[in-house]
Amino acid sequence: GGSNGILNFYDVGVPTAPVLKGSLNLISEIRQVRIKGSRVYAVQNSVYMRIIDISNLAAPSLMSSTSTGSTTYAIDVYDNIAFVGRNGAYVYVYDVLNGTIPVSKGAKSLGVGTIQDVRVDGASGLLYAVVDNGSSSYLAVLDVHDYNNIVEIGRVTVPGTPRRVEIAGDKV
Repeated sequence: GGSNGILNFYDVGVPTAPVLKGSLNLISEIRQVRIKGSRVYAVQNSVYMRIIDISNLAAPSLMSSTSTGSTTYAIDVYDNIAFVGRNGAYVYVYDVLNGTIPVSKGAKSLGVGTIQDVRVDGASGLLYAVVDNGSSSYLAVLDVHDYNNIVEIGRVTVPGTPRRVEIAGDKV
């Protein structure tokens, strides 16, 4: 995705010669995308979580646009549940089994700041969120086993302005 809102799809079967297969104009800056199966989940500088069907890369189609109420920055999806991070340090939870009609399952406030990235570890049921809060930025660890009752179980201060989080085994 890009700052112009164009989401391009490439065939990289030959890594030295990527081929543009299709694109979709989502109008505003795309902050983050996750690909799960034949779907792309995207959040934008606007207030939307978008779900795109890419079963036909030559003609990707928008399945849904869901307002999160404020600027979105991050998304991760596990087991048909989307976790969306937005400004105000909120994590919003959506059931996306039916991609045309996502169902809100609630939200969790982490206090202050802007969630820049979220990652779900399906094996442990934990969600990691990096939150930019100026000089007091942090990594929050949330138990999302029961996404109707998300519990923050840990927090550590992160220097600087964190933007991304990755999970590799027991390392974050």
